[in-house]
Amino acid sequence: MDRAQFLWFTALLCSEVYVIRGIVNPRSNLTKHLLKDYDPGVIPLEISNGSLTVYYEFILGRIDNLDEKNQIMTTYGWIFLNWRDPFLAWDPIDFDGVESMVIPGSKVWIPEIVLQNGYALTTLSIEAFCHVPLCLTRVEDGKDLALDSDFRVRISADGFVMWVPSFRWPTSCNVDLTLFPLDVQLCNVSFMAWLNSMDGSMRFQNIELTQADVNKVSVMTGLLTQNEQWDLVDSMVSEFYGMLDSGNGQAATISSLSFALLLRRHPTYYIVHIIVPCLTISLVSMFMFYLPIESGEKVSFGITVLLSYTLLLLMINDITPKGGPNVPLLTYYIIFSMTLSALALICTFFILRVHNHPPSTQVPQWARRLFLCRCSQAVHLAPGGSEDDPSKRCTIEESVAKKDWEKLARTLDRTAFVGFMSIFVVMSAIICAYIVSCANGSELCQHMVKTL
Repeated sequence: MDRAQFLWFTALLCSEVYVIRGIVNPRSNLTKHLLKDYDPGVIPLEISNGSLTVYYEFILGRIDNLDEKNQIMTTYGWIFLNWRDPFLAWDPIDFDGVESMVIPGSKVWIPEIVLQNGYALTTLSIEAFCHVPLCLTRVEDGKDLALDSDFRVRISADGFVMWVPSFRWPTSCNVDLTLFPLDVQLCNVSFMAWLNSMDGSMRFQNIELTQADVNKVSVMTGLLTQNEQWDLVDSMVSEFYGMLDSGNGQAATISSLSFALLLRRHPTYYIVHIIVPCLTISLVSMFMFYLPIESGEKVSFGITVLLSYTLLLLMINDITPKGGPNVPLLTYYIIFSMTLSALALICTFFILRVHNHPPSTQVPQWARRLFLCRCSQAVHLAPGGSEDDPSKRCTIEESVAKKDWEKLARTLDRTAFVGFMSIFVVMSAIICAYIVSCANGSELCQHMVKTL
């Protein structure tokens, strides 16, 4: 052996031999093992005629908007779904102690859930309800409102699958604005299992309803963000499983789940911007009779008041559904106040006519006795004539025709002020007391009180 071969052999013996060992991910092997012959399009039932129970809970994140005019409520939240898939169970000992893993929901079977009372939006109106740069759900006409299967699922070693998809959907809500702005609205969000529930192979059951001592289940509100306009008073979760007539003489099995929200409006904004101006305008309009007739501003003042009522009606019209059966009592009150102001304006026309009556004719005797004698004393307006001789106060001989007509106009002004002001105060007190009592659940209006 020559020197070169000896050196090469020595270097080979002294060198370290590294064996590269491949890193194996036990979760990757587990995923390949579970999904090798798995069909995500088939409901996981060990028995062909069995039924799969899907447990659920609703988690409400926020109430984005309640559009009273279009009767649409937009909510955001999550649905906690849990079921057992026997084909996704494994022994943790065989996979390095892995007891759970998270994989995309599209790789396994998940229940197909659609929204029952969804409000389909056109492409142009989508952006009006998407207040964030990227909407979580975009809905167009002709498309089902279904939960997104792209959300990941968590699988446990015992085969239980947990899926928590989020939703942000506009749903229809029958809005009743009778007691506006002290109204309470009851809105529902309903989901239904699609084809799997029709053959009886799947049904829903609330997790809390599995307990024997639970009669009512509410929506989970631990993550709820308060709305600036609505307060969540109460909520209730309900489910339905049974047979329904499909319309052609055949019955179909339906499994649905829903939650109802009882919402109370914050009235401060509308009290400040609608009710207070309405009361102020109505009160000021009554003082139209206190304006001096000689000022010439009584008619223009009354017309300005009527225009102010028109603006208030337009403000309420912006939130009132078109063609709705329930008109807000506040609208009736504004119409009543506007009618009262219109009648006051008509009375002003008549009073101005009396004031400018030609002095060629005398004041009728019945008008002198009724207004110049009796009504003038009632409204503390001194009648003409000598106070020391009451028998001479109302005699035609001591009165000048023009002054009598002017005095009659002033008496009519004061009388109209007292009459219209009394009607306004009484009707305002009655309507306000009725609305407040109904909002507090009075027995006088049980048909308008909403509860769960």
